[in-house]
Amino acid sequence: MVQLNKKRGASLEAPHLKKIEQKIINLLTFKFFIMKSFKDLIFVKKMGGVVSRIEFSNGYGASVVRHPFSYGGNMGLYELAVLKKDEICYDTSITDDVLGYLSTSQVDEVLVKIQQL
Repeated sequence: MVQLNKKRGASLEAPHLKKIEQKIINLLTFKFFIMKSFKDLIFVKKMGGVVSRIEFSNGYGASVVRHPFSYGGNMGLYELAVLKKDEICYDTSITDDVLGYLSTSQVDEVLVKIQQL
């Protein structure tokens, strides 16, 4: 909120705005760096492919797999299931089923959405 000083007129000091702007940037940057992404997944070989599970601080998680029996696995793509309490969760705003045929960047997008639930 801008306060008017009747003696000096309406003014905002530039350093004051710069400090606020920098605080906002710092908060956004901090959130960006703590978000987990595809690169944080640790895959193990299983079922002729790879599987990984990751848990987030909000109680949700994800199972990410790529094997001959997964949706898109034969094409080098990934299948992702949203987890809650280590079980597949079918009632989120993200999906009501598993998601298949995902590229690594699409997996990243879904992981961010899960962390924002």
